[in-house]
Amino acid sequence: MTRDDIAARVRFNLNDTGITFYSANDINDSIQDGYNEVVALGRTIESTATINFVANLSYYDLSTLISDYMHIIGIFNNNSKKWLDYLPLKLLQATDARWETKTGQPKFFTVLDDSYIALYPKLGSASGNMLVMYKAKANTLLAATTPTIQTYNQVVLEQYSTSDLLEQAEEYSKAQRFSVEYSDELEAITKQANARNAVDRINMLQDVMLRTI
Repeated sequence: MTRDDIAARVRFNLNDTGITFYSANDINDSIQDGYNEVVALGRTIESTATINFVANLSYYDLSTLISDYMHIIGIFNNNSKKWLDYLPLKLLQATDARWETKTGQPKFFTVLDDSYIALYPKLGSASGNMLVMYKAKANTLLAATTPTIQTYNQVVLEQYSTSDLLEQAEEYSKAQRFSVEYSDELEAITKQANARNAVDRINMLQDVMLRTI
């Protein structure tokens, strides 16, 4: 469904067809709010970005380098043609107390917070790049845009927006039904996302990439 398809269903649920008590902007903004929330909580969008290595740099702020970055899945070193292994920061510090000064081809990465990752070792001179696989924030929906959610789950946006707009109109009892349906659908989406194994996806991507080298 496109955003306009969802908007038409929301307007039908609101019994507003031909009445337009709710403006198009009201409905579209509500759908976007729901989309933002579903993507943030359900982690439904995956993407990749190519980042150039910087000489003698351990720390990379991915939220600055990637506009829709939400959190990391994996990193592929295009120089070595290998995926970097993840190491928790404490284990990295225990492995090498001087890890921040070590130079060489990056083999490991650690996550510092919502924005920063660090590479170990770091490149002593700028050469090549890395492919970052990450969970992305919601894109802006336009009239003919199809949300990046499985087709059978897209009803979640209709449920969110209908509940949201009914609550704004203080129709709380009517909103309750759609709110419960929204919560159930969001839980299903979240479970689906959690069931997908990132390591398996990375291994499959690695096989594909190596076959193209």
